[in-house]
Amino acid sequence: VDPGSPTAGITSRAFVEVGTLRLAGIPGSEVTRDYGAAWRMFFHAASVFRDPEAQYRLGRMYLAGQGVERSARLAAQWLRNAADKNHRPATATLGDLLFAGAEGMPRRPVDGLALLTIARHGADPTRDDWIIEAFEEAFTLASDDERRAAAREARRQMPPAASAPMHAMPT
Repeated sequence: VDPGSPTAGITSRAFVEVGTLRLAGIPGSEVTRDYGAAWRMFFHAASVFRDPEAQYRLGRMYLAGQGVERSARLAAQWLRNAADKNHRPATATLGDLLFAGAEGMPRRPVDGLALLTIARHGADPTRDDWIIEAFEEAFTLASDDERRAAAREARRQMPPAASAPMHAMPT
């Protein structure tokens, strides 16, 4: 399927769904856990169709070292691709990674807290509780200067309509 075709989204989602099934396997069936197959499905959807969910899943695989060599840098690249498409879980995961730092990646608390702020801003408490908790933990650990700089950066990165309610954020 051509990435520009009207059915590209359906095809991309199918690759992501098959990848998800291969990532976990299906108990009691012939579909077993196969990280390599999952990676191939996600990679195809992420690179050919630029699917943000697939990019997020690849980032998670690189963070966890699931079927691939653990790499915070590759994880951050895939997460950034998805976050640039407003994928909230990718934005939060990348923010958490940058806030904490990782092997081979220096800690960038302002950038990380800014991304967590953006992800938190639209989080649904009924299904995004982990995003809210990650934001609150980073916010608590950040210095006052880091909080102020992160709030300014989050305002700069968010679309004007989305950033309007952030008046209560520290400046």
